[in-house]
Amino acid sequence: MALMLMSWDNASHFDIFQMQRTRGTVVPLAGLAPDESRWSFADYPQGFHSVLVMVSELARPTDTAAWESGVVAFVNFNAVMNILIAVLVVASVCALPALRKNPIIGVPTAVFVGSGWIFGPGALASMHGYSNFLFTTAMVAAAVVLCQSMTRVLDPLPLVAVGACVSAVMQNWVLLGVLLVPGILAVLLVTPRGRWKSSRRDAIIASAVVVLVLIATLTAASQLLTVKAEGILFATGGLPPLDFGLLIALLCMLAGVSLFLSNRRSFERPSAVRSNWSMATVWLGLVVVVGMAVAQLAKTGTLSYYMQKFSIALTLITLIGLAVAVNQLVMRRSDAGHDLARISRSWRLVAASIVVSLGLTQAFGLVLPLREVGLPPTSESGVQLENQGDALTAGSGAGERVLQAVRRSMDLRGPVMYLTTNANDVDPILAQQWFDGLRGNYSEHNWKLSLNMFPLSSGPDSLPEVVHAIKVADPRAQIIVDPENQPALDRILADLP
Repeated sequence: MALMLMSWDNASHFDIFQMQRTRGTVVPLAGLAPDESRWSFADYPQGFHSVLVMVSELARPTDTAAWESGVVAFVNFNAVMNILIAVLVVASVCALPALRKNPIIGVPTAVFVGSGWIFGPGALASMHGYSNFLFTTAMVAAAVVLCQSMTRVLDPLPLVAVGACVSAVMQNWVLLGVLLVPGILAVLLVTPRGRWKSSRRDAIIASAVVVLVLIATLTAASQLLTVKAEGILFATGGLPPLDFGLLIALLCMLAGVSLFLSNRRSFERPSAVRSNWSMATVWLGLVVVVGMAVAQLAKTGTLSYYMQKFSIALTLITLIGLAVAVNQLVMRRSDAGHDLARISRSWRLVAASIVVSLGLTQAFGLVLPLREVGLPPTSESGVQLENQGDALTAGSGAGERVLQAVRRSMDLRGPVMYLTTNANDVDPILAQQWFDGLRGNYSEHNWKLSLNMFPLSSGPDSLPEVVHAIKVADPRAQIIVDPENQPALDRILADLP
């Protein structure tokens, strides 16, 4: 709990995970809550959470009634998924043909991209409770590489893989779907002659893939239709700041390489044209980011949650675009008659490649925890890892109080509200979210009742006001407090009419 309370979004994602784990279905299909309101997050795409539940139950089956084991499974398998995401991204870079054949260049490129996803901007997602977002961005990255290498539209294995990526994006973070457009168009329009050639079996597989992708897209759309577009575009939320200087630097690097590669030959060979389309994914993403920024600045005067989050994805995809550009550059040198395979066998260049790769692991800030000798970590992952170590060492009194409140309330029925006055340790509304999530009772009705808790941030003196407001809103509501506040609660309830 000490780790989970470090990021607000962990409560939301745990609730979705636990609901699927205990009820065996996604939240929109779980029916109504006992208070006859909708379950919270019924309008939130939940593909990642389904994968997380599947992996956790396959690897470590547990009793779904044991809510404590659900927390442990959520923490552990979130970490597993983050590792698998990093492996997928690095494998995607290594799958680029020229880099695969020339590891002396491919290894540093893969290390640079992987470091960005693990230690750099990727850690803004993985270390702050946005693993579903990082997962979706990785699906975009995999789709970019797959589309870049496809030579036939109906080639079964690549098509199934691309279809899985598209479905995953639609079922998790629909806004990133726009980044799939250039790659898909490249497959449809830029593959060589005979690109539509297929057997009957290939056509059947392709039809099935298209149907499944449409189902995934339509189900996600049906969920999101209940949310107003303005509620997404102008939403607010806590998000660690992205280093936009890094994004600008990466974009300029990609623009420079693209200009270097731009000549007549880059528009003649299908592989070169597909590479250009893959890199166009970045420029389309930049257009979206700028458009969102203009709209938000015009309406609210400040940049907000989803623009900043999309910018993190753009930074990560720009790293993939750079890998595609390097792949195209190596391919061009090979076409010019340079024996890169022979060069890759030079022990001096192999040693140089290893040294460069080691250096690139620190390209996004110092990772090593050397604060004791005056070298504190500066990478996002290094800083957060240090913070998490401190949190584990200190423990979490707030987390323990939430767990105790859950244990004391398991036999209660109806709306149950946990009112904590220790606002210096945990936000009272966040504590209520974890309380509801752990009890499996996170409904929209409870969420609305929790909005009466804002005064609790001022301390125990506000307890009578909050209890009265909740009882007026729903006389059925039952109240749980920390042990030190129980006498005060008893007096408050006794004085209510």
